[in-house]
Amino acid sequence: MPNILAPAGFVPASAITFGPIGGEATAVSPATPLPAYMPGGLTVVSASLTRPADTTAYAAGDLVANAVAASAVVPIELTEVTRAGVEAIRIERVRLRKTSPALVGAAFRVHLFRRPPTVTAGDNGVFDNGTGLLSLADITGYVGSADIIMDRAAAIGAIGVGLVNGGGGITCETGAVVGKERSLWALIEARGAYTPIAGETFALMIEGARS
Repeated sequence: MPNILAPAGFVPASAITFGPIGGEATAVSPATPLPAYMPGGLTVVSASLTRPADTTAYAAGDLVANAVAASAVVPIELTEVTRAGVEAIRIERVRLRKTSPALVGAAFRVHLFRRPPTVTAGDNGVFDNGTGLLSLADITGYVGSADIIMDRAAAIGAIGVGLVNGGGGITCETGAVVGKERSLWALIEARGAYTPIAGETFALMIEGARS
């Protein structure tokens, strides 16, 4: 059999050192897990608002907010919605809980945004004029809505759950604002004739899956 000659400049590979579990491997443990990408998984993110200290009744289409003056309205901010900026969430359901147990007229619409909305109406002001025209300075950042009818109450509080409008879920990136890259914002609209209690608190929860 003829001799096999290595090409010029050939450098033999160094020997591989084997340990008790082969190569230079390290045992998998909580301290040294396998490197892997884990999807964001299911999540529930919540935030709340407290309305003014009055009992002025809402009509369908009125804004439920923290202040009567439009200039003082602060939209609900949902923080840490995604794991990082420019990632997305798919919102499947929206929950709304309030501190009053009243169910009469307790129907609401939650509007969601990926940038803070600027409103031109305050608490109890007309937010939806009935034709879809919203009291917003700009519709940019609007991602969708969910209708909620509160149908469960206790001695303290009431709650309702709703699916997003339009069918399916809402898939959107989060905050289009520097420093708020993981946030979404929300406004609450009354969809029935509802009489609140003074200083009533509304807690909003979105359910979804992170990218």
